[in-house]
Formats: sequence, C-alpha cells, structure tokens
Amino acid sequence: MVEEKNEQFFANKLQILNLSEDEALVYFTLLKYGKQGNIVRKLKEELPSIERTRLYSILRKLIEEGYAIEGPPSDDARKPKTFIAKEPLQTFNSIYEQMEKKLENLQKFRETILPDIINFYDSGIKVSFEELSFKSLIKRGWKIKDQKVVKGLNLFGGKEYQEYILFPPNKTNELINTVGILFSFYASEIKDVELQFFEFQIENMIRKLHEDDFNVIIIDKTSIEMFGKEYPSLSIKARGLNKNGFIEFGMNVILPLEKEIIFIWEEIDHEKEELEKEVQSQILKETVGAILKNPSGK
Repeated sequence: MVEEKNEQFFANKLQILNLSEDEALVYFTLLKYGKQGNIVRKLKEELPSIERTRLYSILRKLIEEGYAIEGPPSDDARKPKTFIAKEPLQTFNSIYEQMEKKLENLQKFRETILPDIINFYDSGIKVSFEELSFKSLIKRGWKIKDQKVVKGLNLFGGKEYQEYILFPPNKTNELINTVGILFSFYASEIKDVELQFFEFQIENMIRKLHEDDFNVIIIDKTSIEMFGKEYPSLSIKARGLNKNGFIEFGMNVILPLEKEIIFIWEEIDHEKEELEKEVQSQILKETVGAILKNPSGK
C-alpha cells in the first residue's frame, strides 16, 4: 500500500527535525509558499487550529533555529511582515551537521562522563578523603551523595563555602533521607556580624528552597546542646499547600568556629512514619562529633 503524501503526512515526517506537530504544520505551510513566503494573517487562515499568539511564537522559534527568515522590510511601515522558509536543502544540511556534532558530543560523554555518573548513582560521589573534616563518618559507612564548592565572593560573605549531602548508613536511620553539611570559610576570626549574616542567609535559603511546597514557613531561632556546649539552631516548621497541620523539619545546628561557620541539617521523609527526636538527635550528634573530632560522637 502506497502511503498518501498529503499535508498531514509531511507534517508528521517533519517532526523528525525536532519540531512539534504545530511547528511542523507552520513550517510546512511556509514551505508551500516557497521563496515568496506569506504574512501571518494568511498563515492563520490556513491553520485555524493554531491561535495567533501561538503562531507568532512558533515563527520566532523557526527563525531562531534556522528554519525560516523574515522577508526584507517594506517601504510602507504599515505593510505586515512576510515570513519565508529557508531553502530546504540548506536547512537540512545545517540540522544534519548539528545532529552529527551532538552525536560526537554524546559519544565523548559516554566515554568520559557516563562512567562517573553511574558510580555516583550506585555508590555516591567520590571526594578526596584527606580533605574531609568528617572522614570518620566515611569510615563508618556514610556515603557522599553530592558536593558543591564555591570559591570567592558568595552568598555567605566568606572567602569560600563547601556543601556536602550525605547518606547515613544504618537502616534504623532510613527515615532521614540525607544529612547536609555546609562549611563557610572566612579570612579572619568569626565576629558576631558574620554569624548573624550567615544565619540570615540560611533562613533565606530555606524559605526559597521550600516556598513552592509550603504556603507557610515558620523559622524561630533557638539553641541546642552538643557535647556540653550550647550552639545556635533553627526551629523550622511548615504547612503544606493542601494541608491544614504543620510539619516539623529535621534537627539542625550552627557551629561558629574560629574561622568557619558550619551548618548541619537533616532531611526527613515526611511521607513515612514519624521519626523520634531521640534518633534525630543521635544522628546529628554523630555528625557534629565527627567534625569536632569529639570521641563521644563516634
């Protein structure tokens, strides 16, 4: 059976050029008018199912991606613009070259990057062990899920910050999705103003991170005792967009040290059963102990 080559046939085939159905229909309609092109009003008459604003949007995309051009300006400013499909063979060759380049890049990606990504997926990101101040956690089976390092000017005002996302190892801790550790480093000894600014930025970061999921977020400053010393902490609770009650976030602590400030927090899976505060406290204490190299944190 010979397939009939009607307008829909060509619109379907043109989608192989990374065009949506509507984009392919507009492009095919332009092709029919050849080098003379046509104005939007005439195109709209042929494509009544596509709204005028959508039609303009598609034409802009076709121009940006090399499928079409605007016709030369008219002496009469009141005359509507003409849109013209570019010469088909030229367009095809250009797209073909772009796809060849993408395939080459994908091949390089498969050879150089993909193995690392598979390792991240299977066992967490690999970080230089000697650089870690919490290496005792890694020895006890914690896994690094993610690492971010920002040097120079940054949102915490220091000279550098590092952020690590960790998986606790024990099944008893499975209700805690991850534990995060953020280090902010400074050129001189920490003063109250740096600590206050750091706390302010942490609060902003929490609100921005969760604003799409919660319509009310309440953050109160409090403190928490760790190894015989009181440290700043944040009490965080929020109300979901479709829920009446508040949920509490995991425990956290802010550690102001000599030339660095450290923020440690727990991400809890709220879809599962409630996690006891004692378990949260123990995991937080284990993390803090590893950083402060406190033996009772082992």
